[in-house]
Amino acid sequence: MKKILIYLTLILFFGSCNSSAYCEDKNSENILKTGINFLNGYEIIDVNIKDPSSLMEWIKKTENEISSLLRNNFDYQDILLQIDLHRERNADIAFSSRPRLNPQLKTQLLNKINKKKLPRVIFVDFSFQIYFRFPYREKYADITFEPVLENRIENSKSLFRSASKAEKLELLKKLAVQIILPVITEYCLASEVQFEGIRNIGFMLRSIDYSQEIDIKSKTVNKYEFWQGVLEQAEGNELIACAQVYLYVANGYIFEAKQLADIIKIFAYKEFASDYFLKELDWRLKYYLKDSEKEKEKTPKNFKNNKYKEFKQMDLENIFKTTHDMNKVKKQILRYADIAFEIEEYGLAAHLYQHIMFFLEPRFYENRDMLSYFLYCLEKLGVTEMKENYRGDHLENFKRIETFLEAKSK
Repeated sequence: MKKILIYLTLILFFGSCNSSAYCEDKNSENILKTGINFLNGYEIIDVNIKDPSSLMEWIKKTENEISSLLRNNFDYQDILLQIDLHRERNADIAFSSRPRLNPQLKTQLLNKINKKKLPRVIFVDFSFQIYFRFPYREKYADITFEPVLENRIENSKSLFRSASKAEKLELLKKLAVQIILPVITEYCLASEVQFEGIRNIGFMLRSIDYSQEIDIKSKTVNKYEFWQGVLEQAEGNELIACAQVYLYVANGYIFEAKQLADIIKIFAYKEFASDYFLKELDWRLKYYLKDSEKEKEKTPKNFKNNKYKEFKQMDLENIFKTTHDMNKVKKQILRYADIAFEIEEYGLAAHLYQHIMFFLEPRFYENRDMLSYFLYCLEKLGVTEMKENYRGDHLENFKRIETFLEAKSK
């Protein structure tokens, strides 16, 4: 809800806003025009900044200062500010202009801007740019801003790319433990009281000692509260599954993290923070796994059967990217679920069957009883109480599933 209020504030202030993150004033040519470009982290601004309204207030006061300074001095002037908010120190403000602003005026302007306090972030550095245009003239559009501003987001990506494999793994763990899992915890605890499962996941995450090896299954797929939270989420919100993904990352279980992330990102809607969490992991994994191709090809000694090999080699992400045939994608999702089920990877199978129930038309799974398959997986995971929330003779349904599996294995 808080992020919606921030979004509306930006619309009222700038006139329009694109959460991907671009906003621009749509007023007349005779007054200062202002635009904002979020470079990262807009998706989690509602938990990352304690008082987002203070940021809006700073932007408005800065606009007034620049307008006052430039109004009577220039026929044309663009000013670009890049702001980097930090956790443990004050914000960095970088200045650029076109044409180049008089040094005396620049110093005067920066002194006024720097007197205004910017908020610090709670979890992750947050960067954005604001441009001020007074007034706009089309003939100046190709003039270069001076100086060219350093893009700290791209720099951080470059540092990750150039890190060794061991360093990349440590950076991934740090991302999970110091940034993403604390943010997910805040989102869970901020949920309304009736979402008991989601809130319980928040309490569980807050209690974890991340300096120790985490028993992930006992805290996720083996717990009723975990699946309760999964089922309480809005369609397209993959917050709880993201918690499991990043717990894998925190433990250094990168294959398991990618395996689950590749499933849930197919179903994640862009308007939810979970989409941001998955994208932050996705680009890092691409570089990490380039250093780990030989490890990806290893098969555990206990799983030399063909089913496991097919399961491990299935690449939902690649199928999703290389085909526009959604019918093919949906059939592959069902195939993946069934293989996971048959080799007793019940946690992953349960995630898949749960999504199949809500996202796929019954014709894709031949009107099979997907709810019973989902509940059967949970039963095998020790979550025996979930079936009590649904009507039906579940034990009889489970027997039919087992009979079908026995016949299929012969």
